[in-house]
Amino acid sequence: MGILRLYLALCALSGHLGMSFGMRGDYAVQCFFVISGFYTALILAETYPEGHWKQFYLNRFLRIYPAYWLVLGVTALGFAVNAGLGNVFRSFHSFQYWQHWRHLLSWKTALSMAISNLFLIGHDWTIFLKIDGSSGELHFTKWYLADEFQPRFLLALPQAWSLAIEVFFYLLAPLLAKRSMKTLFTVVVGSLVLRYWLDAQGLEPAPWSYRFFPSELAFFGAGMLSYRFYQFTHRKPAWERWASPLAKISLLGFLALCSLQASWVNRLSLNRPEGFLFFFCLVFAVPLFFWISKDSRMDRKIGELSYPVYLVHWGVISALNSFHFDERLRWGLAVGISLLSSWGLLFALEPVGRWRNRVRAQARGAEPRSTHVS
Repeated sequence: MGILRLYLALCALSGHLGMSFGMRGDYAVQCFFVISGFYTALILAETYPEGHWKQFYLNRFLRIYPAYWLVLGVTALGFAVNAGLGNVFRSFHSFQYWQHWRHLLSWKTALSMAISNLFLIGHDWTIFLKIDGSSGELHFTKWYLADEFQPRFLLALPQAWSLAIEVFFYLLAPLLAKRSMKTLFTVVVGSLVLRYWLDAQGLEPAPWSYRFFPSELAFFGAGMLSYRFYQFTHRKPAWERWASPLAKISLLGFLALCSLQASWVNRLSLNRPEGFLFFFCLVFAVPLFFWISKDSRMDRKIGELSYPVYLVHWGVISALNSFHFDERLRWGLAVGISLLSSWGLLFALEPVGRWRNRVRAQARGAEPRSTHVS
């Protein structure tokens, strides 16, 4: 599913440019959550059996944090250089907010935001908070856009809220993976009911249906159910016969619909009937996509770019927004620079990749080898 994952990352990049690459960026992120649920259930079943959760958590840590810290460090260095050059790039907003608000923030708020930036803890909560203009303390808010002092402005990589959501899911994943289909289904339904209830209360979808972990859990749980479907069917003779053609038709149909930029694609939401149908179909399509791509080394290499692209694209866009480029040229530059930066990031993190291979091998009790699972 490497090509699909990179496509979704480019949808997120395009959304932050105010453009469409077939699917809105927020819905692309939620498709990522479904895929993440599938892969996590897969690796827990096939690589990290019960009793090897320590290796699972270590591998997930090595997957998320070294790349995040490297991009965060380069972004901070870029800001320092930019400040020394007289702010040639005028769009490094988070660092400028730190400068402008440094006398406003209480020490507890400053510490909390520093921890969020460094460790992702509370990164996704900032959209539910506001900074009190007189005390500098953090307070709860129902609607973040109504407040002048928004702590989310202090995040160097604001798109990393989804990584904080992922970390929450990884903490729960070994426990969920042990549960029955009935329990997993109940978790998904409970999350959906919560989404609909919050919507019925008149609360804005962002953040209550988007960035709120209990509401997003439905996507991860659906991905885990998707793996159960794959686990049940992939050894049956009919699967061997029909999986490949069905997967190709499904993938082509998915990309064709997105490329048409149909209005319903850009209204996808589990709170709407067409959105629910789309994600329901995605749950059954993910195992098919996995089946046709799992042995492809090229697809795996392409997929490895998706996480780095998601990490680096915000800084690239921030730099490009300082110049008056044509919209299409700006998109092309953002994609090109993000891809090149991602290749450089993967090269720099090769030692971490080898470490992850050793961790996987330790869990299997075998020699280190490459794997199709990220």
